[in-house]
Amino acid sequence: MTMNEINDYIEDCVEPQYITDSLVPLLYRLGTNYDQLNAIARELNLGESIENILKYLNLGLLDERYEYYDMTLTFRTGVTYTKRIGLDILYPEYSFGMNQTFNTKTGRVNYDFSFHAPSEAFVFDNDQIMFDLTKITDKEDANETYTPDEDDDVTFALLDDLISVELKTREKTLNY
Repeated sequence: MTMNEINDYIEDCVEPQYITDSLVPLLYRLGTNYDQLNAIARELNLGESIENILKYLNLGLLDERYEYYDMTLTFRTGVTYTKRIGLDILYPEYSFGMNQTFNTKTGRVNYDFSFHAPSEAFVFDNDQIMFDLTKITDKEDANETYTPDEDDDVTFALLDDLISVELKTREKTLNY
């Protein structure tokens, strides 16, 4: 099912007070079919939480609550940084920090910052997952207040250079 099909079904069949912003993207990521969606909609209308529904209906949708992703940060300086992260797929949120120097074509660039991405910062657009950078919180940038030495060959760049954060599902491998 597409995200639009799931959204239409949920809007038609679930009382508005039980619909959350994260419900449709979650059901899309879980790969629900119409039969599963029907059972979920009935339980939501009875006031059950999505967590309890997935746990107790035995729909085979949620074998593991945590999924692993390759998170790629892209900066205005041309620097990209990729890291493997794990997320709770029911309640995604992530805190990130880095202090790293990168070699680029124009010289060395350092980033030294941290931030928190609450659930509201996650944007689920069909198969793409991104952060809405306007919704990240607890931003701290050590380079804002750092004064480099005159002979330092490193550019101390700022968190403001961050232009995107994208997550891609890691390939699952079977070990025999």
